[in-house]
Amino acid sequence: MSSDRDSSNNITISQKYLDKIVKLQQDQEKVRQEEYALLREHLGQMNILLSELVKVTSTGSTVAATKKIIPFHTGSQLVGQLVIPPSIDTPPPNPDDYPTQINIYAQNDNKPIQHMTLIDDGPGEIFFVVGYSETDVNRKEGHLNVNDQRELFNVYQIRMRSTLPETKFRLIEGIFRTGSFAPNTAANVVITPTVQSNEKIKQFSRKLDIADPVISITPPQTANFILPSFATPLPPGQTIQPVDTETGVPMPFIIPEGHIIEAFSLDVNFNTDFTIRFYVEIIPNRYTLFEIFPSSNRGIPLNFTVNMAFPFSTEFQIDPTGAPPRGRGLLFTITNDDPFNNMVGGADFNTILRKLR
Repeated sequence: MSSDRDSSNNITISQKYLDKIVKLQQDQEKVRQEEYALLREHLGQMNILLSELVKVTSTGSTVAATKKIIPFHTGSQLVGQLVIPPSIDTPPPNPDDYPTQINIYAQNDNKPIQHMTLIDDGPGEIFFVVGYSETDVNRKEGHLNVNDQRELFNVYQIRMRSTLPETKFRLIEGIFRTGSFAPNTAANVVITPTVQSNEKIKQFSRKLDIADPVISITPPQTANFILPSFATPLPPGQTIQPVDTETGVPMPFIIPEGHIIEAFSLDVNFNTDFTIRFYVEIIPNRYTLFEIFPSSNRGIPLNFTVNMAFPFSTEFQIDPTGAPPRGRGLLFTITNDDPFNNMVGGADFNTILRKLR
């Protein structure tokens, strides 16, 4: 009997031991399954990251296209003072004599920058020259008053001098007209450039509406005035040109001899698809298309931010010394691209007309 009990106890102990082994194996299998699931999850995440990396490095990728690029920005820096007698307006005899020189090309991964803004933060004035290569430096100085800004194009290098010590400047990639980069509020955005003695603001406008644009003057004045830029809604597919708000004459505008013109802001609000085209009369009586600005926000009034410049200057692209005799024609056109609806709204093109000679 004792032997039978011992045998039974041994069997029970063996069974418990086997049960523990089976339980341990089951636990280990469960752990392996959990580890496997976790590994699959990590591999899935790695595949997603790998896929995004492939997109970034591939040509035409939306990921690569939306990757943010930090613009070139010098921050607030001091300009070397250089007062050359007998006149402060006398430029240095050699471009190398400018006390402050910035090699944009070297600091920008050996690439020039197409559009830049130079800002004078005071307290003195700044005179500057721009270089378009290592040796090609424009000998004609630009001039900035305190808090003034100037658009620069195709910048390889820039050289500066100031009229007072401790004068500060900022050189930033992009074109801005927002008063020392103030927040884009109604009070700050609508800031026109500081106009120099050889400059004037030229605005070209077109308003499309069904409303009567006549402004009645109360007695004793009896005249009625109509906005020269006003037109009725523009039918589908048709094109119209803006009007010179100073003269009331539709474009093209003839840039006077010895002058250049720079566009510094575009304010647009139309209710249909539209395309704005920008022409210059390179050869007399023959206009060349330079820029095309399409919009595809059909049915939604589009508001471009005032003082957000679109890059064009005849000085750097066509007339480095000003327009030739007779001048050059400048033309903007606006086309209604909506096939079904008339276009209403308005557009203002703001430019600077500058005399170079």
